[in-house]
Amino acid sequence: MFTRLHALKSVVFKTSLPKQNILIANIKMLHDYKLTPNINLYSENTLHKNEINQNKPLVIIMSWMMGKRKHLQRYTEIYIDKGCDVLTVNITPWQLMWPTSGSQIVAKELVNILEHVKMPLLVHGFSVGAYVWAEALLMLGPNHPVLSRIYGQVWDSAADFATIGHGLSFAMFPNNFIARNMLKYYIKFHTILFHYFSVVHYRKAKNHFFNGALRAPMLIFCSENDLIGTASENRVLMNGFIERKIPVRMKCWEKSAHVMHLTIHNEEYMHELNKFLDEIGFPPLPKAKL
Repeated sequence: MFTRLHALKSVVFKTSLPKQNILIANIKMLHDYKLTPNINLYSENTLHKNEINQNKPLVIIMSWMMGKRKHLQRYTEIYIDKGCDVLTVNITPWQLMWPTSGSQIVAKELVNILEHVKMPLLVHGFSVGAYVWAEALLMLGPNHPVLSRIYGQVWDSAADFATIGHGLSFAMFPNNFIARNMLKYYIKFHTILFHYFSVVHYRKAKNHFFNGALRAPMLIFCSENDLIGTASENRVLMNGFIERKIPVRMKCWEKSAHVMHLTIHNEEYMHELNKFLDEIGFPPLPKAKL
């Protein structure tokens, strides 16, 4: 079964699989379909007449700020190897700073796509991607049919709006201390001056997310030394889900780096992720043909 989307452009590229996937061929051909300026679809299949294959489970990767394709590729390959297609969602700093004309537009585009597909879903998000996903949950509302198709959610270095200045300045100027501090002070000024155009939306989305808008089982990755996706904030999220009797567990390292846990702690990360996917039954086994 397929579902139609408009204006898809395909670019085929070769990608080397991670060394640990020793049973897999060293080279895979992936098709990269740009659905919107902020949303891409990756699949091993060639899509005909701008249609998405609904016979494969779909993983939604909510990227960290300015996450590039080569950085997201490793996560994409994990799920491609499991027989899934992958949707990546990214936003720019400007879209984060101005939610109503930025991140909320991207969230709406994502919702439009999810409402037109019927396959099993998994969310794997990073850093500010948690905020964009929360905006999408607000738009879906409670008891939306899309929510029932989400098997689970994985959050890696999920960041709170209070740490936006720190995270955004590092994303844009990782090696320029002066520029980084200037941007950090501007963001603080921006959230004060334009409180009702930014912070109000961040808080509303966060509260919706933390209150269990999506009751799918959750796996959290974080570290004690992460100043952006702090361990303390992630524990608040975990404890809130536990209180609401939503299955959740956390893997928290003493030392790691923001959105770099897979690279630094590869074996532990993959062990926890695969264990979680096995527990929730994702991707589901294909239905037997009668």
